[in-house]
Amino acid sequence: MNIESLRQQCSGAVLLPDTHGYDEMRRCWNTAVNLYPAVIVVASTAADIQAALAFANHNSLNVLVQSTGHGAAPQTGHYLLIVTTRMRRVVVDAAGRTAWIEAGAVWGDVLRETQLHGLAPLLGSSGTVGVIGYTLGGGIGWLARKYGLAVDSVVSIELVTADGQMVRASSREHRDLYWAMCGSGGGGFGIVAAIEVQLYPVSTVWGGGLTYPIAQVTEVFSRYREWTTSLPEAMTSSIAIVNVPDRSDIPPTVRGTSFVIVKGCCCGPVSDGKALMSHWTDWKRPTTNTFAVLPFAEVASISQDPVDPVPAFAAGGDVLRTLSDEAIAIVIQYATVDGTTNSGTSLFLETEVRHVDSEVVRAQRTPNAYSLRDASFILDVVASAPTPESIDALRRYTAAFKRALRPHSSGTYLNFADAAVRTDNAFDAETDARLRAIKHRYDARGLFISADPFR
Repeated sequence: MNIESLRQQCSGAVLLPDTHGYDEMRRCWNTAVNLYPAVIVVASTAADIQAALAFANHNSLNVLVQSTGHGAAPQTGHYLLIVTTRMRRVVVDAAGRTAWIEAGAVWGDVLRETQLHGLAPLLGSSGTVGVIGYTLGGGIGWLARKYGLAVDSVVSIELVTADGQMVRASSREHRDLYWAMCGSGGGGFGIVAAIEVQLYPVSTVWGGGLTYPIAQVTEVFSRYREWTTSLPEAMTSSIAIVNVPDRSDIPPTVRGTSFVIVKGCCCGPVSDGKALMSHWTDWKRPTTNTFAVLPFAEVASISQDPVDPVPAFAAGGDVLRTLSDEAIAIVIQYATVDGTTNSGTSLFLETEVRHVDSEVVRAQRTPNAYSLRDASFILDVVASAPTPESIDALRRYTAAFKRALRPHSSGTYLNFADAAVRTDNAFDAETDARLRAIKHRYDARGLFISADPFR
């Protein structure tokens, strides 16, 4: 098959490096990553994905897939990029409390449709993140302690396999694929065209953040650990240390500062949420308090993640069974650096510990590959990374951080791990071996290079 044949078969655009629109479609939300594929297929339908895979197989190309590029990693070699950003249809079954979501949809698309019915998906901290990668990697959001991981609410997956077959994977059909894709980030088993997920009756929450001076960081962490021991499942929370660089593009009120912030979201009665926060407000007055009644459509305001594309670096994912004194000391030691990570460049750096027990641990509704059921807390590290030098410095910094934390860690959560670094401890040995066997069964040639720790 040649390029002209591919163009005739695709309803979406087919782009080469010298084609108008190529540079726009190769860009990632994470602007620190540049992709230079040999061919880009901007898919509009599942049939476009099938045509793209037929072309790739015929021309011995590897295949990379991208929706938003939040978790993009640099790629080398001769490959075809399938961009699903045009596939954003969402269909809600209000009676059945499910949503059918195309591969290019972001959580904001889903929220708009589901909140019309008073229903909520298990999205993460940002409405601009793509649904598929987030969900299949685990999916820890602001409803996690009440309703569990997003991956445990996957009903079915429509995907195109390496040989171009369109299949539906669920607990009843293609169960091996369903098991493997749920919890592995997709794992390079196929290209998802759509996913069906369960929804939950949430329309209003009590959420926000409390900030405290960095000088109180040890006290705040100790109090946070105490607080989480008795929290009801309706409250999902985190604690973060934020280092803000001294740059002219940052508001003067926070420029060049560091602080600690306790974030939370209560999906129970508002009165319960207010009562839970008295643990903090009766203790010491925070510098700021943004807790308020929020429509669930505005839940992303709790995390305040960036919306527009940025040069980003994310690493972490360390799973902690407990938040011991030693673990707290290590987190504070590494997170309260001056924001430069020894690189000489002023960077934004946020180190967050999320509380994830309860339903995250228990609620495996159907068997899947997610292996980190003993988690109580999960570490996330995010930073701005405007230059290759800053990325290298951050990678060295987080590697040292993770080495120090290793005695307290029981694994790595894929969605928070460095996308460019292979992860060896995201699965137990039995799960890893089974995933590799399924990978070989469905993609022995190693066609897929996206989100694929098994190639």
